[in-house]
Amino acid sequence: MTVLDAMDISVPVYMGEEGKLSEIQGNDISPASKFLVEEAMRDDGKPLFVLCLGAITNVASAIREAPEIIPRMTVVWIGGHGYETVTPDFREFNSGNDIDAANLVVSSGVGLWQIPSNVYGSMRISLAEIQHRIYPCGKIGRHLFENMVKYNMSEHAGWTPGESWALGDNPAVGVAMDQNCGTYVYREAPIFNEDTTYTFKAGRPKIRVYTSINSRFIFEDLISKLQLNYGPGSGKQA
Repeated sequence: MTVLDAMDISVPVYMGEEGKLSEIQGNDISPASKFLVEEAMRDDGKPLFVLCLGAITNVASAIREAPEIIPRMTVVWIGGHGYETVTPDFREFNSGNDIDAANLVVSSGVGLWQIPSNVYGSMRISLAEIQHRIYPCGKIGRHLFENMVKYNMSEHAGWTPGESWALGDNPAVGVAMDQNCGTYVYREAPIFNEDTTYTFKAGRPKIRVYTSINSRFIFEDLISKLQLNYGPGSGKQA
């Protein structure tokens, strides 16, 4: 809610699953999963894109509850390793948060656009650029910059480069705006192992896997929208 307050907007926010897919009891799915089922089943002629920026548990629970939604949406997921890496040197965060959910979704046959770690990790921006171009954009600009600096200066940030960050969630928005703002291939869905490496088997559902992304297209769109709506002259500089 802090971000919505800083942006001075009001949109519905639904709580997601509190634990992993294996911990959900019976049909007691989260408000977010219920809302997804309702949206997928609504007939309005418009395509439904579901952007997943972390663990894919809410989508998995919605599919398990109502498999009829599978052909009615496209899921864009930031998650999983790149396919060129046989032995990755880290456990991929988003898939690793709920391996069962990842396997359910990629095995379901849903239209899935995967943006793996080697691609989302290329979304690098310097803190100086954030300060120069985003910080002046009202309360939301200050919030984004100050929170980034606060974290980078904390004891938890020893793994970061220090003066830059990878805005790795943003490609989901980018490909939803323009599916060709990156290159992609279609391949059979992998099976996720507990360490977030892959096992491959023939006959699996095909998914779209992005192999590159146009980071400047996405950054410039984000910054331009912030400047237009919250920058000098926008009337929202408080």
